[in-house]
Amino acid sequence: MYDRQTSGYWSQMLERAINGPSIFSVPDKIQVVETTMETWSNMYPDSQIMSELTGFSRDYSQYPYGNYRSNQNLLFLVNNIGDSRLHRKARVVGVTNKEEARAYLITEFESGVEVINDYISDMQVVVAGSSFDDFGVVYSRQLQDCTVLEFEAVENSLPIVMKDNEGNEWDIFGVAQSGP
Repeated sequence: MYDRQTSGYWSQMLERAINGPSIFSVPDKIQVVETTMETWSNMYPDSQIMSELTGFSRDYSQYPYGNYRSNQNLLFLVNNIGDSRLHRKARVVGVTNKEEARAYLITEFESGVEVINDYISDMQVVVAGSSFDDFGVVYSRQLQDCTVLEFEAVENSLPIVMKDNEGNEWDIFGVAQSGP
């Protein structure tokens, strides 16, 4: 990410500024769900979207960067040139804790909703995703009182994606929508 006000760069993977006056600063985090417009519209049919009337002559129905998503070329240099474990632009949902990190490929989730109860270092997490609906999210499984929940998938109920062992149903944003 590039900060136009300070001409600084921010590393998405390191979660901090890597140069400029904000170096080593950590940005505030906001919840984001990246998915297709079709999946979003199925979950939230009353959503309002921005107008395509932007004052620019652009075909918003077409991806504007050609084959950039599928080729191996990058706009910025990285220090993992020899790492071929994944395609350089593979979409993942990732989580880091202390010195450990894990990435879950969106394309490797089941076509329905898949839920993985996992841990990263000493942090209990739940990962939910779907290759068909093209999303992946990760949340802590530990409540403020230190209770660790176990989750299972909820099928055909988007935006509800999982249910915990206490009977709560959770949406794609990690918010309990029903239950005790």
